[in-house]
Amino acid sequence: MKTKRSHASTNAFIFHQLAIAAESGYSLAETLAILRQDEELSRQGNTIYVLADSVGKGRSLSTAMSEIPKIFPTEAVALVRAAEDTGVLPAALKVLACDYTRTAQGQSALYAILAWPATLAVFLAMVLVLLMLFVIPAFKEVYASFGAELPGPTLVMIAVSDLFVDYWWIGLALVVLVAVIVLYARGKRALASTGLAMKTPVVRSYLVKNFIARLAEILRVATEGKLAPGLAATYLAASETNPTIVAWSTQLKANLERGEALTPALKNIPNMPRRLGLLVDLGTRTGSLEESLAHAVDLSEVDARRALLRLQKTLWIGAYAALGTGVGFVVIATYLPIFKLGSL
Repeated sequence: MKTKRSHASTNAFIFHQLAIAAESGYSLAETLAILRQDEELSRQGNTIYVLADSVGKGRSLSTAMSEIPKIFPTEAVALVRAAEDTGVLPAALKVLACDYTRTAQGQSALYAILAWPATLAVFLAMVLVLLMLFVIPAFKEVYASFGAELPGPTLVMIAVSDLFVDYWWIGLALVVLVAVIVLYARGKRALASTGLAMKTPVVRSYLVKNFIARLAEILRVATEGKLAPGLAATYLAASETNPTIVAWSTQLKANLERGEALTPALKNIPNMPRRLGLLVDLGTRTGSLEESLAHAVDLSEVDARRALLRLQKTLWIGAYAALGTGVGFVVIATYLPIFKLGSL
């Protein structure tokens, strides 16, 4: 069966139901057979059908997931397989359910803040292209009738217009290239994956706070379900894309594999914010580790939302500034020769 890509929210829903079933001892095959009847799930992809068919034939859940790698990455399959082998499947399913939920919420938030600036950028590009292709060439003939030397901004604008008219196909190719890059970026989380993102303060703040919230939540669910922190760290390290955050996750995994307890394993990660390690230390000393991790999740989510709002304001200001600068330059450069002629 050809599998369509499902949304993160769909995977979150499926794993939440499977976690409940696994924790209560109910058959995963029966659970998937029931979920298969959900029309909403069927409209969002064929994932539920593939899982239900495979598990219904007696295969393990990890094996069923491995049959559709476009939906479930290798790190998710490895986490479920390790949990099946060690008898902590409910905890692994909860980790995936919470993580997919966070991914879905993060994607929705990012798309929401990017929608308006992206719309303004497209509008600005369309306006400028139309001006350069049709309006400026008409003004060029008017300027020629003046018989006077044109101002510098007007000469620049005419030169750009000539490029658009003579090499319009290059502009079309650039538009197609940008569209391909945007589509590719949506699938590859390009904002988070580039090292440049961590060098941009407003973006770095959001990525770091969001990662700390994700790490704390995965550790909280793992601790609650008796899932080894090392397994959770292995999943986290394999699923991140930003080089800095990958380095942090990999270091945490290495520290735990060396036999370090969770507190020193977190504190011995160079350059990572220390708050989570301190809260884990307090939680361990007071016997309330799960509560401390839950508190860390809440604090980091609040910080991440604030960082996201700052990113939104920055993008809006940038979009309006670009729109005003681009259109303003064209208007001034267009009418500057007329004003100059009138002053003679």
